Amino acid sequence: MDEPAPAPDRGGKAGKREKPGRKARAPRPGRRPRKERHTGAGSWFVMLCVVAVLGAWLYSLFGGRGY
Repeated sequence: MDEPAPAPDRGGKAGKREKPGRKARAPRPGRRPRKERHTGAGSWFVMLCVVAVLGAWLYSLFGGRGY
């Protein structure tokens, strides 16, 4: 009697189809495509923190007097 409600659309590409005959959107005229990706300063800081924590953990395991 009670039919389950259809699942909500998650917004992925799997369920969406483009209309036939529709072309891809042209890039904006004011922007140039980037040739290379550069790692931002925030990403370098995060990587430095991860390496520091890993180094401190390894030092606590192997760098102490007891080892």
